[in-house]
Amino acid sequence: MKKGVLLTFFLCVTLGIRWCFEYENVVFCTNNNERCRADTSNNITIKEDILVLNTKGNVTVKCFQTKFLKIEVGNLVNRIDLVLNKTDVEITNKEMSYENVYNKSIVILPFKSSSLTQKHDTDNCGKTSHCQVCIGSGTDIAWCSRCQDGYTLKFCLLLDAYYCDSSDYNLCSVVCEQYNNYTTTINSNKCCVNNCLVGTCLSTNVSTRGRCTHCEYKYALNGETPETSVCRLYKYADATHSCIRSEYTNPDICIDCNYPGMPNSNGECVDCSDIVGCLFCSQTEYKCYRCDVNYYLDNKICSQCSPTCNGCNTTTGYCTKCQINYVVTDPISRVCESCQIFDFNCVDCEGGGSRSCYNCRDGYYPDPSTGKCISCDLTCESNSCDVHTGVCKQCVNDKFVLKNSTGSVSCEACSAFDSNCFECSTTSRKCIICIKGYYPSTVSPFKCIPCDTSCQNGCDTIYGNCYSCSSDQYTINSETPTKCQKCTDYDSNCLACSTTSRGCISCTPNSSYLDGNKCKMCDNTCSRCSITGSCILCKSGYVPSIDTTSKGCISCSQFDSKCITCELATQRKCKKCVFGYYPSTAGTCVECDPSCNGNDKCDQLSGLCFSCTNNYVVTSPSTITCVNCSVFDEHCDDCGNSGQRICLKCKVGYRLDTNKTCVSCDSTCQPNTCDISTGICHNVSPIIL
Repeated sequence: MKKGVLLTFFLCVTLGIRWCFEYENVVFCTNNNERCRADTSNNITIKEDILVLNTKGNVTVKCFQTKFLKIEVGNLVNRIDLVLNKTDVEITNKEMSYENVYNKSIVILPFKSSSLTQKHDTDNCGKTSHCQVCIGSGTDIAWCSRCQDGYTLKFCLLLDAYYCDSSDYNLCSVVCEQYNNYTTTINSNKCCVNNCLVGTCLSTNVSTRGRCTHCEYKYALNGETPETSVCRLYKYADATHSCIRSEYTNPDICIDCNYPGMPNSNGECVDCSDIVGCLFCSQTEYKCYRCDVNYYLDNKICSQCSPTCNGCNTTTGYCTKCQINYVVTDPISRVCESCQIFDFNCVDCEGGGSRSCYNCRDGYYPDPSTGKCISCDLTCESNSCDVHTGVCKQCVNDKFVLKNSTGSVSCEACSAFDSNCFECSTTSRKCIICIKGYYPSTVSPFKCIPCDTSCQNGCDTIYGNCYSCSSDQYTINSETPTKCQKCTDYDSNCLACSTTSRGCISCTPNSSYLDGNKCKMCDNTCSRCSITGSCILCKSGYVPSIDTTSKGCISCSQFDSKCITCELATQRKCKKCVFGYYPSTAGTCVECDPSCNGNDKCDQLSGLCFSCTNNYVVTSPSTITCVNCSVFDEHCDDCGNSGQRICLKCKVGYRLDTNKTCVSCDSTCQPNTCDISTGICHNVSPIIL
């Protein structure tokens, strides 16, 4: 792969992430919608959730979105630099596993890690004694990577293997010895230099045999050529990132850092983040390849996107989104322009920075086709359309009406809405004044409807109230003035109503009378009253009142406390009084004459005495008084107290006859000598012959 050329590869894994291959054998994962072009070299594949790497040399794997990663490496991979987020890693075909990895470099040996065996001083690596680390085992000899202290690592050309110098091993005729960090060459065969990372010394190819690819911690490769490079102590060994190779003439300056490190001007390996906003950087120079969000590449470093941007292209710096109330420029640039610069009449722009106004100032609204503000429709009242949708809120005058109930940017002629409409509402889809004979309906669709048939001469064109009713059997209805009400429904005693106002003009005679606009029943003491309500005939037991303001009658007892029954209902006269009284000719009750006697004394209707006081008798014919006995019979001395026209005792010289009246004693009796009761003479007068 060419240096600096972006190669991307899209892979789907069960964790929902994508793998991309870019920048000098750098592999990274992402879970966003970034597009990845296919890598035709097939350097990376996915096999049963395992990331298979077939790249050559070193490869960097970066992923912060997964907590577990399986990797299978091909034969050409020398080293993997891991940049992870506390991730468990397993290299399946090398039997290597690591936990909680952040940043780690792993050298890939040409064999399984299980073949690396740590030996003790007394142990042998196959037939090789004093080997500290074995890297393989054969029948006759073992491949040794490092000898114990005091022993020299030698190369056996015959067996193509390394071994530790041993007095009992003489199979190899060609050996090389290692000393002083330099490579000793014997017959063009090379041994690895000191401090070479275990497993990174090349041995199989004659042209590269003995070449070290990676040094141990704190050391860096240094040499004029890879073949002559040795491992030298690096000045900034404790830096954030280790150095892979230092400058030949100045070993203190690193020219190739472990990822994600890069050399600064002092030759020290620093993190990519040393360049503010840098996401991926070069390992060989102070240069960023890819910037983080809100940064873009600008002459090897990352420059921050314009504060007017809400995101920019990490390569060009062109704004992809804008801050609130900013829009992208046309043509696109590294800054956004304000809504007001985009359109003077714009107040708020669409979110994301699209060149489209969201809200305009009063009197304008966004044109969907251009995104810019245009004037409200001419049929709308000034500044009366929605500044976002353009929907008209109020029409220019009452000759126009809103086009529909859901909203429209323009109004239509009132007559087009309803041919019977004279004036419309400017703020709603309603008629408010109709032509003669119609009035506006109060329910949807709020058009004109005909006046009610009970109305005469039409109705009010705004409210529909009847001007007059069709006959006197109807009256104006205050509750539902759009139709007349039947007289009898208005007042059951009403015979005829006013046709122009709400009221009765004629009531049922005798039983009711007109009081204002309604009929009022005659007083309950009255059986018949006049049209003014004055009583002309009282009910039984009542007489007319002398109060001219009263429309009722008064009871007999109110008229006269001694009266029981009154005379005719039209007269103020008592007909029957209580005991001891009788009606006078004036109609009032007067007390019985004193000459009358007894509990009832006299007749309650006529006043005629029923009985009399002592020595009085009733008259004949009967009158309202009794007369003295002497008046009844001048010769009677005692009539008793029964009041009967009889004498109980006559005066001297008289006697009672069979009728109980006094007659003279017989002429033959001497004067005053006959019995006053029987008339028998007690002394007869002499007869003169």
